[in-house]
This record gives sequence, structure tokens and C-alpha cells, in this order.
Amino acid sequence: MSTADELKAALSAVETAKEKLRQEHLAKLTDKSLSLDERWAIFLQLAEAGVLGHESYGDGYLDDLQGSHNELTQYDDFHNDRHETVSYKDMYERIVENPEDFEGCDIDAWREKVLEEGCATFDYDW
Repeated sequence: MSTADELKAALSAVETAKEKLRQEHLAKLTDKSLSLDERWAIFLQLAEAGVLGHESYGDGYLDDLQGSHNELTQYDDFHNDRHETVSYKDMYERIVENPEDFEGCDIDAWREKVLEEGCATFDYDW
């Protein structure tokens, strides 16, 4: 077997392992018997490992985050430009690091929506 064939086989094994991991843990993201914080920690680990999917179009579920807050935008509130690939992890970090900017927002409802959809990133388009 050539080096190229060995590499191809190894990469295929990695993809198979990732898919198995995704299938084993995806249901945990919406399992309400686990706390939201525990499910979010699982989500972050799966996202970091590159196991979760990517949405080709999205706005980051800002409607679920709005709560009583005035209209949120990716550009003004998260500093994301159109056609940029955005991670939910980065959005959450921005919320946590700047809580005064997100007063009145329903962060838990937003995290539930992100977990329900099961994607780590999206392409922002408006």
C-alpha cells in the first residue's frame, strides 16, 4: 500500500470515528434530563472536535436571543460581517464577556435553540 493510500485510509477512519462520536452524543444535546450547562459543555467539546455540522445560511438565531432587548444584529452586537463564518461558541463568549450589552436577552432560550439545531457554525447572510 502506498503512502497516499495509507493516508487516505487513515483519513477515512478519522471521518468514520467523528461520525460515530457525533451519533453517540448528538441526542445528549437535547436531553432535558441533563442540565443546560452540561449539555452546553458537551456541545462546546463536540464543536471544538469538528464533529458538529455547519449551516450554509443563518443569522445566529437572534430572534431566540432577543428577549426584551431591542433588535440585535450580527454586525452591531457581535461584530460579524456578511458572508462570514460564525461560530456559536464565539457568539456565546461575546455574550458572557459583555453581559451589559445583552441585558434582557433570553440567553438560555438561545442556547436551547443552538443545541436543538446541532450545528457549530453558520455562514452569516442577511
